[in-house]
Amino acid sequence: MREIKFRGQIRDDDRWVYGNLTDNLFGEPIIVSRSAIASGPLGLFGQHSEKVIEQTIGQFAGISDKNGKEAYEDDLVRVLISPIRCGALTIGHPFDLVGRIVFNSPTARWLIVFPTNEIGLISQEFGWAGHEFEVIGNAHEHPSLLNNQ
Repeated sequence: MREIKFRGQIRDDDRWVYGNLTDNLFGEPIIVSRSAIASGPLGLFGQHSEKVIEQTIGQFAGISDKNGKEAYEDDLVRVLISPIRCGALTIGHPFDLVGRIVFNSPTARWLIVFPTNEIGLISQEFGWAGHEFEVIGNAHEHPSLLNNQ
């Protein structure tokens, strides 16, 4: 079963925090670190919780890249497309594409969406359509990576 966790950028800071998503007493989104939850109720509102910018909140997609880095919603990934091999025949040349990880609600699936409007299903077993991918940043900090194809 996939682990449910989130990340978000801390308000007034460039750092990112990872853990459980909830709201504080004022209705502001906060992320509580896993160590705070283990330490009991005081950790929920103490130093182990951080107010985050709502637009930067992303859920863990349940998959890691080729280097073992966890992939989150709005992460930018580079997918290496290998040539097709059929016996001794090789069709095409290797190339890479940069895409963004998104959750598709109608199909309840994680996808990689490319600037060319192509989409691909990602899964723990197959990466992206059988191709390895690498997390290279996120759409909030590095939006220009999508345009540098």
